[in-house]
Amino acid sequence: EKLDVDKTENTRYVLALNDIFNGRIEKHFAEMAATGKRNEVVMLLAMKNKAKELDRAKQALEASMEMPDDDPVTHYLRAICYNRIGTTDDIAKAEDELAKAVEMDPKLEETALTDGDLNNLLIDTKTGERKQTKIGKKK
Repeated sequence: EKLDVDKTENTRYVLALNDIFNGRIEKHFAEMAATGKRNEVVMLLAMKNKAKELDRAKQALEASMEMPDDDPVTHYLRAICYNRIGTTDDIAKAEDELAKAVEMDPKLEETALTDGDLNNLLIDTKTGERKQTKIGKKK
């Protein structure tokens, strides 16, 4: 049985979020991106498509430059962007951005340790040991 739902602004938003949570991100990208730069960056990073991932990381990085520099999440998201771009220079920039994020909000260090987009900056992938970095504290 199909549920008849009023097509109010809030209902459209909730239905869009439901689609996004179920992996249908591209369908609602423009609508969600229009709600703020952070949402635009997160949406670009959430759209997993190997063929487009580098371009999306670059787009997300560009959009993140319009986010407030006094917000640790801005630096955290920039770290993800730089790390996905993946050149040697960009990985160094990712480390710098993550260090800024953790300095501003130390709880983000624990988040980064379990974040598949950033944990390679903190953990040696061969040994599983914590790297000596300028990011947070070595545990």
